[in-house]
Amino acid sequence: MLLIGLVTVLMMLKTMLMMMSVSISPSVPISGKDVSVTCDVTPGPQGPTVQWMLNDSPFLPQTGILETNGETFDSIVREKATARLTGNWTCVVGYKGKEGRASAALSVKGIIQPATDDTKVYAAVGSAVTLPCVFTPGLIPALPVWEKLQPVSHLKPAASRLPASFSPSSQSSQAPWDKSAILKEVGLKDEGRYRCSGTVQGQRLARNIQLIVATIDNSVPSKKKGAGTLTCQLSDTSEVTEYEWVHVTYDPSATQSFRSIQKGKTLSLNQVSEENWGEWACRFSGKEGNLGNITYHVQMMSGLSGQKSSGFSYTTAAVVGLSFLLLVLLLILAQLYKNHQRRKGIFQYPALETIVHTISNEREERERNPMKK
Repeated sequence: MLLIGLVTVLMMLKTMLMMMSVSISPSVPISGKDVSVTCDVTPGPQGPTVQWMLNDSPFLPQTGILETNGETFDSIVREKATARLTGNWTCVVGYKGKEGRASAALSVKGIIQPATDDTKVYAAVGSAVTLPCVFTPGLIPALPVWEKLQPVSHLKPAASRLPASFSPSSQSSQAPWDKSAILKEVGLKDEGRYRCSGTVQGQRLARNIQLIVATIDNSVPSKKKGAGTLTCQLSDTSEVTEYEWVHVTYDPSATQSFRSIQKGKTLSLNQVSEENWGEWACRFSGKEGNLGNITYHVQMMSGLSGQKSSGFSYTTAAVVGLSFLLLVLLLILAQLYKNHQRRKGIFQYPALETIVHTISNEREERERNPMKK
């Protein structure tokens, strides 16, 4: 099937009208298969100049053919269909100081997301991330496969075991041409290159994706200094041009507010106070803009704070109060135990207790009746 582009009048020389057009075959090629782009001029001029433009930029074809038979003049570009060939093709023909143009749009079927190989995807440790692998709508691949690639020196990357949290696409929740996968909980060892592949019309299509993992290292300072640092770490920093630390706070209605604190990979928290508690986000950016972020939560009792705080005071007061109550309870128990032991010692000699009571009673009787003898 041919796709015919815009037909334009090239020029008029001595009452001869020349027409030109651009055609593409096949009209929508599969990625990896051959595609031809042809510029046809009728009738064919002698010795014209031809220049190809792709998306308004000069294109130098790997294989270019010029054909003429006197009636027509054809300039043919033959390439392997790839995403880089997608866009508007323009044929510019010059002849005797005059110029004509014709254009046609080329689209390639295959993996449309990500558009290029080795696209980088950023994810924080402990978070979930989607690895995209989307084919052209309506193009349903056979035998879709995900692999994690393990680099081997001087050899093609070998496949290794996928992470435990890796989950392929679900047919019930995604379109049949969407073969994206999910890592439910990213770990440090999950960084690296992944490959998605599938077969379309006998052609095996594949796309490599690089997963870059972000984490935050914190240095626990001594309590005397009362200071610490947070450092933003990425498994690959080749595309990172800037780091920014943002303090995230919440008001009583749970509304977030952001305050940019510092530029740079490492954040210094000097004389940490209650104002520094909460969430700290490290944002990293590249030439194309924001690449991702990772959040760290500074706890109220964190070792990053060497100063006294209201939280610490409340905890100390609670501990002291509980300790005092426990001490009072122990003293009461000790006194009860002593009384019990004392009673126990007296009751061991009941006869002696009777004699003591008898003597005491006789003495009281004599004191009441001193004259009776």
